[in-house]
Amino acid sequence: MTTTPTQPKQLLTFEQFITQLPGEERYELIEGEIVKILATRQHEDVADFIGDTFKAEVKRLSLNYRVSDRIVIRTLTQNGREQGRHPDVSVVVQGVTKKLESLLDEGYSSQTLLIK
Repeated sequence: MTTTPTQPKQLLTFEQFITQLPGEERYELIEGEIVKILATRQHEDVADFIGDTFKAEVKRLSLNYRVSDRIVIRTLTQNGREQGRHPDVSVVVQGVTKKLESLLDEGYSSQTLLIK
């Protein structure tokens, strides 16, 4: 048996990850590769409950926050590698949301918002 060396996979940057996100489902950038996130029904129910609770409190207290499940956040590992995380619930200051909306105008997916 012989083996043939293969080209190492090119690891994606965060920007490449954002532009290559497939479809409406949830994905993260882990170790330079796009990984589909699968949640159980119970996990989704808990995340929905938390998001709805935060939204109700933000509205009740007239806070300057936005609650979303569509935000992808760029993080860095301890060794400096970019990751793209898609939290179940994000709470951001409204001014940040305006920046995210301007990114949509620049061509980012309408299903994914980006925080740099």
